[in-house]
Amino acid sequence: MKKRFSIFLILFILLNIAYSIPVYALGPSSDVIYQGIDVSVWQGNIDFTRSKGRWN
Repeated sequence: MKKRFSIFLILFILLNIAYSIPVYALGPSSDVIYQGIDVSVWQGNIDFTRSKGRWN
């Protein structure tokens, strides 16, 4: 029973530390804004003719 409580207490403390660290996002590197879509290999096959009409 004492071992379970110790494990629970350690996990509780670690989770509190992990969630109390602030996380900041970086802003854009320039003021230029590009219109378009972001494509990567992870999206698989993309039908560009279908998506073309959405960006006109």
